[in-house]
Amino acid sequence: MARGNTSLLFLILLLLPLFLELFQVKALVINSSTIDAEMERKALLEFKAGPGDPSGRLSSWGGGDCCKWKGVDCSNATGRVIKLDLRKPYQLSEAVFPLSGQISDSLLDLKYLNYLDLSSNELSGPIPDSIGNLGNLRYLDLSDNSISGSIPPSIGRLLLLEELDLSHNIMNGTIPEGIGQLKELHTLQLDWNPWTGAVSQIHFMGLTKLEHFSIYLSPATKNILVFDIKSDWIPPFSLKVIKISNCKLSSTFPAWLGTQKELYHIILRNVGISDAIPEWLWKLSPQLGWLDLSRNQLRGKLPTPLSFGTSHGWSMADLSSNRLEGPLPLWYNLTYLLLALFGTC
Repeated sequence: MARGNTSLLFLILLLLPLFLELFQVKALVINSSTIDAEMERKALLEFKAGPGDPSGRLSSWGGGDCCKWKGVDCSNATGRVIKLDLRKPYQLSEAVFPLSGQISDSLLDLKYLNYLDLSSNELSGPIPDSIGNLGNLRYLDLSDNSISGSIPPSIGRLLLLEELDLSHNIMNGTIPEGIGQLKELHTLQLDWNPWTGAVSQIHFMGLTKLEHFSIYLSPATKNILVFDIKSDWIPPFSLKVIKISNCKLSSTFPAWLGTQKELYHIILRNVGISDAIPEWLWKLSPQLGWLDLSRNQLRGKLPTPLSFGTSHGWSMADLSSNRLEGPLPLWYNLTYLLLALFGTC
């Protein structure tokens, strides 16, 4: 009997350090979780203190649990803030005013955030330089604001990012080559900002999943953004949508576009092309719902007959303001066809 008690005591003494270590780890995890929760709450309150909020859209931000605040979503598993959706809602029933002010650096403390939408407000100032610290971001929409300055180079560290929309702001400067490192990116929208400098294949080097690329600029930019892409470049992606306007793309039709077999929406408007429309583009017509090649120096005759795609309910082709010639084409399934201001008809 004494030997049994001795063995039990020995076993307890042997396992006691392990139990103590497990309790310490559990306490450390609980303490870390509490610290994270308080840091997130503080970050959100600092953000609330910054922007103007005439409609009181952030009025619920004040209780102890920030996961219950309007526009804030938390993970069911961890309780951490993973989504911040403060897009200005469109409501006919009541007036909802946009948030204003600058984007607070405090949002960078939301380290588990994977979704950030601040679009359709009146936010101003630059994007925080350390935006790349939000390493879990998958969706970033800052469109339709008055954000200024350049794209921070640190954006190239958002390696999980799938959608990036910076369109309709007043941002300027060059587009950082680090965007080419965003290997999960499938949607990139940079419209209506006065970008300068050049875009090269380095900007697309790692974008193997890119499907939607849009850089539709204002005519006021006067084509100061230039595409500097080699004629023999083969893209790593397969686009479905491409929108390029008021940039210097190429004097000839870019050969790399001929590798894009899934395109159904093409805008190459006022991009400096002085060339005949290649045969490969017309072969895409059965899947094209939108084709805009207006305001270039395109020449030659249009093929006939052609049939355009109807999968999106309607289709449009705009070839106006070019130097095309020949008879009017016989094209089917087009809702709108714009051929104004040809050189000869």
